Amino acid sequence: MQKYGVLVVDDHPILRAALRRVVEQELGLSVCGEAASVQEALGSLASLEVPPRLIILDLALEHGHGFELIDALQRRGWVVDVVVLTSYDDASMASPDELVFGLRQVLAGERYLCPRIKARLGEEGVQEDGAESRSLSAKEEQIFGMLGQGLTAADIARELAIAYSTVDTYLRRIRQKLGVSSSQELRFYAVRARGDASLPPLGVNLDKGKR
Repeated sequence: MQKYGVLVVDDHPILRAALRRVVEQELGLSVCGEAASVQEALGSLASLEVPPRLIILDLALEHGHGFELIDALQRRGWVVDVVVLTSYDDASMASPDELVFGLRQVLAGERYLCPRIKARLGEEGVQEDGAESRSLSAKEEQIFGMLGQGLTAADIARELAIAYSTVDTYLRRIRQKLGVSSSQELRFYAVRARGDASLPPLGVNLDKGKR
């Protein structure tokens, strides 16, 4: 396999080291940089003469959120494939073999979603084909869809002519129904359910469990 540069972004040094071993020993790829925050990642990217082929990104960083880095990449027009690591529930954790398989899928030009997350989303009605959750009310589905279009809570409140606090209540209920812990992760699943191309071009989700 061709040598690709990989940037590892995770705020836990032990996990970064483990990811480096997987990348170098299992895939035979080179790690061109490590970062513990969005700002460090942007600094690493700016210092590289050749952009990385792949970024392994933890969404839940101590300083900032992984989506901030994804948004920054999009604003700068940088085309980099992103492997997204996200904590979804206590029972789920990707195995090293699953991580390697997911990385290979992305490098081969495919999308990959952790089977446990795929099953969880399927049970809750958020299908990969863009179907929204059947457990949501009609208004919740509408707001979930608007979120997937890139609208903020304030935008949605203006569009629907309702109070911001009402939208916030709807979003909180949607997070509870879908088992999503943060607004950023809810946005991720809303965009994915919509099938929006503004996601990282070759996104991947590999659940690494709660820490």
